Amino acid sequence: MLSEGSTDADTASLASNGASDLGSAGAPKASGEFEDDSEDEDEPALRYKRLGGSVPGLFEKDTASTLRACERFLVLGTHWGNVIVIDVEGNLIKQWRAHSATVNSVSVDVDSEYVASAGDDGRVVVHGLYNDDITIVDYSRPVKAVAIDPMFSRRRRFVCGGTGGQVIMYEKKWYAKGDTILFTSAGPILSIQWMDSLVAWACDEGVQVYDVGRAMRITQIARPEGSPRADLFTCRLQWRDSRTLDIGWADFVQVVVLKERAPDALGPLLYAEISVLFRTDFVVCGLALYRSQFLVLTYGDHGTVDQGRVDSDGGQERNRNAQPPELRVISRNIEEMSSDALPLDGYSLLQPNDYMLAYWPPAKAGEDPDAWFILSPKQLVAVRPRGLADHVQWLTERENYQQALSDIEDAYAERGPWAMYRDQVKEAEYRAIGQDYAQLLMDAGEWAEAAQICLRVLPRSGDADSVAAWETWIFAFAEANALQLVAGHIPTAGLSSTVYEMVLAFLLTSDIAQFKELVFAWPPGLFNAFSVALAVEDQLEKAAAAGDRGALQETLAFLYDRLNQPAKSLKYHLELFTPGVLDRIGRENLFDAVRDKAELVMRYDDHELGGERPLRDRCEAKGVLLLTDNTDAIPCASVVKQLVCSPEHLHVYLHTLLGKDAHLGAPFADLQVELYAEYDPGRLGSFLRISTYYTFDRALEICEERGLVPEMVFILGRMGDNHRALMLIIERLRDVPRAIEFAKEQNDPELWSDLMVYSRDKPEFIVGLLELGGTLTNPTKLIRSVPPGLVVPDIRRALTNVLYDYHLQVELCTDCKHVLDADCELLSEGLRMVQHQGMSVEEEHVCLVCQDSLAGSAALAFWCGHVFHDRCVLHPDVLLKTMLRSASELALGRRSNRLVQGSIEQRRMLTLGKLDRTMLIRQYHPVCPVCAEYDQKKMAQMHTGWSSAERKDHCEEPVKWQGKKYEVEVDTTQPGEMFKMQLYSLTGVEPDRQKILVKGGQLKDDTSMSALGLVNGQILMMMGTAGELPKAPQQPVKFMEDMTEDEMAQALSIPAGLTNLGNTCYMNATLQCLKAVPELKQALDSLAGGMGQSDPRNNLAASMRQLYDQLSASSDGVPPLVFLQFLRQVFPKFGAQDRQHGGFMQQDAEECWNELLTTLDHALKKGDSSVVEQYMSGTMVTTLSTEEAPEEKATVREQMFRKLDCIIDKSVNYVAQGISKGLEQVIEKNSETLGRNADYKAVSRIARLPEYLTVAFNRFSWKASESVEAKIVKSVKYPLDLDVTEFCTEELQARMRPARQRVRDIDDRLAMERKLKAGKRPAQQEEVVVDPLPPFELDESLKADVGCNPSGVYELVGVVTHIGRSANSGHYMGWVRKEKGVGGPEPKSGADTRNWWYKFDDDEVSMVTDEDILKLCGGGDWHTAYVTLYRAKQLN
Repeated sequence: MLSEGSTDADTASLASNGASDLGSAGAPKASGEFEDDSEDEDEPALRYKRLGGSVPGLFEKDTASTLRACERFLVLGTHWGNVIVIDVEGNLIKQWRAHSATVNSVSVDVDSEYVASAGDDGRVVVHGLYNDDITIVDYSRPVKAVAIDPMFSRRRRFVCGGTGGQVIMYEKKWYAKGDTILFTSAGPILSIQWMDSLVAWACDEGVQVYDVGRAMRITQIARPEGSPRADLFTCRLQWRDSRTLDIGWADFVQVVVLKERAPDALGPLLYAEISVLFRTDFVVCGLALYRSQFLVLTYGDHGTVDQGRVDSDGGQERNRNAQPPELRVISRNIEEMSSDALPLDGYSLLQPNDYMLAYWPPAKAGEDPDAWFILSPKQLVAVRPRGLADHVQWLTERENYQQALSDIEDAYAERGPWAMYRDQVKEAEYRAIGQDYAQLLMDAGEWAEAAQICLRVLPRSGDADSVAAWETWIFAFAEANALQLVAGHIPTAGLSSTVYEMVLAFLLTSDIAQFKELVFAWPPGLFNAFSVALAVEDQLEKAAAAGDRGALQETLAFLYDRLNQPAKSLKYHLELFTPGVLDRIGRENLFDAVRDKAELVMRYDDHELGGERPLRDRCEAKGVLLLTDNTDAIPCASVVKQLVCSPEHLHVYLHTLLGKDAHLGAPFADLQVELYAEYDPGRLGSFLRISTYYTFDRALEICEERGLVPEMVFILGRMGDNHRALMLIIERLRDVPRAIEFAKEQNDPELWSDLMVYSRDKPEFIVGLLELGGTLTNPTKLIRSVPPGLVVPDIRRALTNVLYDYHLQVELCTDCKHVLDADCELLSEGLRMVQHQGMSVEEEHVCLVCQDSLAGSAALAFWCGHVFHDRCVLHPDVLLKTMLRSASELALGRRSNRLVQGSIEQRRMLTLGKLDRTMLIRQYHPVCPVCAEYDQKKMAQMHTGWSSAERKDHCEEPVKWQGKKYEVEVDTTQPGEMFKMQLYSLTGVEPDRQKILVKGGQLKDDTSMSALGLVNGQILMMMGTAGELPKAPQQPVKFMEDMTEDEMAQALSIPAGLTNLGNTCYMNATLQCLKAVPELKQALDSLAGGMGQSDPRNNLAASMRQLYDQLSASSDGVPPLVFLQFLRQVFPKFGAQDRQHGGFMQQDAEECWNELLTTLDHALKKGDSSVVEQYMSGTMVTTLSTEEAPEEKATVREQMFRKLDCIIDKSVNYVAQGISKGLEQVIEKNSETLGRNADYKAVSRIARLPEYLTVAFNRFSWKASESVEAKIVKSVKYPLDLDVTEFCTEELQARMRPARQRVRDIDDRLAMERKLKAGKRPAQQEEVVVDPLPPFELDESLKADVGCNPSGVYELVGVVTHIGRSANSGHYMGWVRKEKGVGGPEPKSGADTRNWWYKFDDDEVSMVTDEDILKLCGGGDWHTAYVTLYRAKQLN
């Protein structure tokens, strides 16, 4: 009966096929292998081998009773109470006597550190393999099974059971130890297995599953109905995983799956469900998995099981005629796939419980197991799946080469069941098998199949063997006339040129398409291109099919391009209408090459336009524009000569040429008239009007032939035969408006007379002249000339229109007069109002005659605005008569009866006197002297002219523009806009572009020229360029703050990044930072040789040069494929793969940095030095001394260094502290004085500083518990400017003092300039004056040392950062300082930053500031500086 929650499973009866010796079963050989005596064609699945080593010696005096396999070793229990630990090859590791009787069960924890054993002596012993920890518990009754806690090192407990029927958990804690009874059965406990927190054991009631974590029994799997007694056949339990339990008991096999209940369900959290249940015809002695199938160790048949069912006393008699055990493979569908009989030693005397099958766990999860082990009392046999080598040998012996090759290829590609054995068959063996198979197919005449095999197996390494193999097979296929089958796959290097030319010659006559494909694909040096081109031209003459001709033409175009013969290649490109060929002609200046190919160019246009297109489109095509725009290289006469046979093309060409320059087509004007008349009569009239080069007689003849009357009229008009032309219009066209228009154009009175005479008896002409003649005809005269009695239709309408037009003109004149009268009246009234107003005369005004002040004198003002003394203008007699006194007295005389009292009355009387005097003066009609003089000169100018210097409102001003002077007459009464228009007419600079500099700024359009105070001869400056005004941008202006990272990268010319090719960020970051060393790039550019050198280090340097060139030429991410391959070739460790997760492993960026510099030091070495040694390497002096032997002389040694290490511990907060710790260390070494090891203090000082200094942060330390390099995330601050003077020798410090002072002066100067720029001047100084830097003398030795740092002060230019918790994981990025003025403008930012930086996150590049760089000091899970690159500060 199934336990609660279980479901019924399919039960199937498996009939035995008999014990057949499959695989390697048979009598044992001396070597320990089983012989294969089978004649069956089914391939065996397994191979067997007796374990040697120490096993035979152990079994000579003892017999095995139990077996347990773990990842590291095998554990055996013997009948003499011994526990033996051996490796998988049978070599003894450890052995101890644990029991005084038979060992019934052994168990090993998950860490393989503790082994538990249970014996018939009633004891359970837990023995530590790597320590002296031994636990012994005595239960006084035989213990049949034990299972140790998988985490025994943490939880000291195990579960055991035996003949007492109890399942006991022993647990030892720090405060106590004791047993807990988990279950009590009516019968013995014979098998226990522990997985995670679940323990399963077998008893009379069935299989119980107990959860030790929750201290509760989960389920019971009852024994199948009809099973023999539980104690007769040992239950075989095997945990497949923490939720799947395989059970083999007697003749039943079960697979139990533990599933979780619903959250609201009652009962235990898990319940059991039997997913597989089937009954066999044998006893199950062991159960395991083989791939997705069951691997079952079996014993006996029906009789054995039935005997167990009827046995009442529980004993088993030794059957001296027992059959050998069998190892069967059973599929999921309960079908037996194979069965191997195993004739083990003494099998005839053994019972089912004497055998065991142990499963050796796989090295990696998800892979097939490596081995199983079968145990009998005197023998231990290793069972392994047959490998790829065995499989291939079995197939080739039966000439099944096809399957053998497929399986090898699948294994190489890590596909199929043989993938894990791919290393067993070497590539040479695979190729030999393939070539044997190919030869077999060739002998059978199956050439296509043979070709496919050859292409799969032939090597492409390029060595002598590879070349010989390919040439042999190529000649073999040539002899079979089947060369086309392999031609497309021949290696493109290494073979002789004879082979390649033989292949091309064969294909040229048999398969032109493939011939073309190979010519395009093969590199230039494989064959003689000129010879092949000649052969193709010969074949082209013979080819009839259009497809073949096209392929041959494409091939010729390609070959002549390769031979650098554009004159020949362009012919075929044009015939093939190759896209972009015309652009190429212009781009590469190949006009001479198409001088004789005008017809092909015009046909190319026809193809591009497709079908009939209007003349305008055809004239704008690329081909005709190419011919007309380059008439110097492609003469017009040559083109016309070529296009004579294609008149339509000639017409398009000449029409386009006319639009370019009418003079160029002058020699062909008569021809062009004929072409217009033939193909485009509508444009002939326009041409006749434009051109003056055609012959009138010839043009008239052409028009007469085609009946083109309007054109004939125009020609006759040009010839002066106006009468004939008018007659053509009247008689042939009968077009009255046109006749009248023609008469108007010629403006010849005789024509009008002829027209009126001709029209006297023609009504339609009479009406037309009345309506359209206008003022050029006399309507009265025309009407009087009409014969009496002539009927003129519509004469009433025509006369009415004439009268209407007359009356309309009269009305318009009358209305215009009214408008003018009203305007005059309005203006007169305005003038009167203005003249009645007063005029203000200030005291500072002077008389324009005597130039004296007007203050205190009588002034006379005119309406023109000029003011004078009255004495300077009036005649003395007039002045005497109009004195103010006389006028006042006259006024008083008229008012003698009134009393004048008070100041107000006096002022009133004075004003009245002035008015009276003004009226008297007007009687004498005084004239303004200034205006009178001007009027006189103006009258004189009308006869003799006058200069602008003589005019008050004009002056002559020279205007200077682009080194030239223009004399411009300036009208001071006009605004600035008129002046700009004058300049536009002289210079061509449009007014909107003009900038005219005058006093006070630029001249505005609305500024009055009189307000500028110009004098004659004053030079004005104008700026501006002639030409069309710039158009508004098509895209709106976008500010930096609104841009995305990609848009900002494009706007700022941000450099390209490097694509991550799978954990290559360490390499990308290193390369980007090293690119900040321009001397390194220059050295790479001068490196001789390419990437095909014998020394791989030179190839790596050449690939680095190529990669830097690609980065400089690209704006997108560049994949560093070639460089990566060479890097892994030179340093295979960078090509290590992650076996657990697949793909390439992450590497250490600092290690990559060091290895690259080492390689470049070798590859770039010139003489005794290299750029790496010169610019990136320094010299260190180290002194070793010990306090334990003061009398021992200190040891001093000098060595080169490429980096300074920053040691990080709890006391280090700044990079200088870390460097100091790295330069002063204590080491232990042997002392010759003391004769023993002593502590020596190593103090290092720098004797030479390189121009580029690398500082590496020691951020990784080995963590033994996790076997990883753990990261130190402590914050260590580093500066943008680093001073390492304190780490130098005293001698070097003395030599660097002048340069250090120079650096300080420069820093002070830059700081002051930044303050001035920001407007932050010191408060105590009203004005800051920056003095020039004082001169300094650099030390001669430092001056001679190229590549050194003479000051000891550095500035940060590059950083490699890491994010993550270990060196071999996480992510690296590079940060490189942007040099000012290089790589586009710098973004505007509110941050007060001195520098911008490029952030290289593989192929994503953005910009950050100094503040962002300083945040990379560590202290969290953000990016942390790992390698920093400093550059010596400049001394200018």
